[in-house]
Amino acid sequence: MNEDEEEAEAASAEAAWELKEIEMRKHHIYLVCLIVIVIAAIVIFAFFRQPSLNDDNGSRTLTDSITVLKSVSGHIIEENAKKGKAAYSYEMKEASRTEAEVSLEFDVRIDRKIYSGTANGSVLANEFSTGKKLWEGPLEGTLRMDDAVYEILVGFSKQDQMQEIRCSVTIMGLLEGTDKKGLPFTGFTFGESVVTQDMLDEMLS
Repeated sequence: MNEDEEEAEAASAEAAWELKEIEMRKHHIYLVCLIVIVIAAIVIFAFFRQPSLNDDNGSRTLTDSITVLKSVSGHIIEENAKKGKAAYSYEMKEASRTEAEVSLEFDVRIDRKIYSGTANGSVLANEFSTGKKLWEGPLEGTLRMDDAVYEILVGFSKQDQMQEIRCSVTIMGLLEGTDKKGLPFTGFTFGESVVTQDMLDEMLS
């Protein structure tokens, strides 16, 4: 092999190596971009994902009917909770035809946070001329919000022929922990409407 052939072979080998380096750099850039995209997608998903209240075993009732009560300039206003949702379960034991004991457990999602509560108490039945019966009464319990536990009073309502309930939760005071940021709301309601028009007409007559 003469000198010219050796130089040509060396130049060819160098060009091949440079091409290989370019391909390796491209591959490296592609991997870096892919990693950045995946991380960004994970961050965006984590930011926008709502805490889940799914109930896989079907033992709880889910509802997206949530109303929040807030104190504004000394006045209580009512507004729908954005993307609010609640999951609840309850046990009702009738002590008589018109009295029952209720145990309630619930998780409610409001403004991307989940709060858990329990309450117990006695409720009474209002009987109507149509044969319908409306159970109503106060339940007392607790609600965990962040690092604090609050005393709550729950207005419980249930129509005898329905499984769904309506609960109005009022936050009474701090029991445990610290209230660093202040309450974001003074109370909330969840559940479906259980009072029908004929019931309302009879109550108002």
